[in-house]
Amino acid sequence: MTCACVALSGCVRDPESEICPAVGEGDLAVTEMRRSDDPAGTWIEVFNPGSSVDLEGMVVRLLSIDEATDLRMLVRRSVPLAAGDYVVLGDFDARSRPDHADYGFGADFDHEAPPSGAVTLLACGTQIDRVV
Repeated sequence: MTCACVALSGCVRDPESEICPAVGEGDLAVTEMRRSDDPAGTWIEVFNPGSSVDLEGMVVRLLSIDEATDLRMLVRRSVPLAAGDYVVLGDFDARSRPDHADYGFGADFDHEAPPSGAVTLLACGTQIDRVV
């Protein structure tokens, strides 16, 4: 009887370091949110009252009132936000992103936004803003 052994090995690399936008608590504000029943789709508007920042690495969390739905979207590319300006983050993919949206998180968003709950902006685990 012949026995053949095959060693399997995977490619192992160190994880990429987390990208942390240079913002702290209260530096950005969620100013508006629309759900998928809105003709413009599901989107969140964020205002920057302070200095310019790049939102890459920011996490948007949608939590339903009963906490049964907990959705998290990661801003995966550079999204500059100038001082005194607004940005719209929406449930769109790159091909279908409408003119009113600056960034589409459609790849991260596979559920409908809860009808009521909280929107939280997070940067490296720090809560930047929360609206219920």
